[in-house]
Amino acid sequence: MARVTDTNEENLYRAPQSSVAKTDSGKTDYVYRSPRRLANVVRGMIIGLIVLTLGLVVAQGNQWHVLQQMADKAFASREEMLAAATQSDRIVALLAGLFGILLLATYIPAGMWIYRAACNARALGAQGLDDSPGLAVGSYAIPFVNLVRPFRAMSQIWRASSLPGQWQKKTQVPALLRWWWGFWLLDNFVGYANFRTAKSTGSIESLIQQTQLSMASELLGIVASCLFLSVVLGLTRLQERQHANPEPASTERDGMDLSWLDTAPAMTAGPKVGA
Repeated sequence: MARVTDTNEENLYRAPQSSVAKTDSGKTDYVYRSPRRLANVVRGMIIGLIVLTLGLVVAQGNQWHVLQQMADKAFASREEMLAAATQSDRIVALLAGLFGILLLATYIPAGMWIYRAACNARALGAQGLDDSPGLAVGSYAIPFVNLVRPFRAMSQIWRASSLPGQWQKKTQVPALLRWWWGFWLLDNFVGYANFRTAKSTGSIESLIQQTQLSMASELLGIVASCLFLSVVLGLTRLQERQHANPEPASTERDGMDLSWLDTAPAMTAGPKVGA
């Protein structure tokens, strides 16, 4: 498949259809476009999410402390107890609201990056991928399907970007993808358990349990976010190298190129696009 390179200055938020073109025969021909700018946007937004999440965990820790004091009847008066509870609740609600807004905003460039990476894998010469670029993004929003299909799509995109002509036979799924998907599923499981707890009676004990589950979910989310960011940066670097030098990439270390870690900004997990 012939490669077409878009060398003009691009609009970062141009509609995804700009990554594909129709040939005279009506067959879809995919156009390679660098995912670097989208990856940088995703990186900045994920870093913002991590900072907000850490602040939220601290606020939830204070909320847990207030609830424990209420359970131990440690407040001198009802007014003091209500003041402390109201203040901690307001801080948690504010940070949770900001986190939710930023998370929804992050889904947009993350989804665009996934779509572009899927198109690029085909533009690099890969054929036979199971999911279309649109489904690679849309499968995240389909109940039950989103437990398996997004991981399959991402793993095939990575393998196809590593060795486009022979990805089905000579490449394997990198361990990084398994870790990312495992923490993403675990985060969602704990979040669901927290949702179920919130529907129980409003006793102090149940509120404490709910706060603990919320903190656990946020911390898992940080880990999952860091791992997803590693996937974004690693796959972006892999596609750029494959486009610049279309010779078969090495399949050592499960076909996974981690050289980008030498220049990527250091990030520590304290760790939800998923995208």
